[in-house]
Amino acid sequence: MPKNDQIQERLRRDPELAAEVARIQAERVEAAQYTPLIAIRQAAGLSRAELAERLQLTEPAFIELETDQDWTLSTLVRYCDAAGAVAMLTVEIGGNVLDFEARQTARGFLMK
Repeated sequence: MPKNDQIQERLRRDPELAAEVARIQAERVEAAQYTPLIAIRQAAGLSRAELAERLQLTEPAFIELETDQDWTLSTLVRYCDAAGAVAMLTVEIGGNVLDFEARQTARGFLMK
């Protein structure tokens, strides 16, 4: 049996080992792809598993979300709300600065 198949078989038979391998792989991905969402989660003092649960996402889906670099505004607001953060949007036009605040319970952004 090829070595990779042996490793996969061992992981199938040992769920604790498989979970530890998944955790280490996720940490390596996180370190390689540090994103603003990861910074938000860490500032909130939440683990990946805690925030994934709040968002009702599987951990693999959550890791994909967190390491993505192109989120919709509604996704960013939902993530921030789950982390206990507030998403702010600042627009500058012609010397005027407009500040907006978003919360999941509001429909869209609100003038601050």
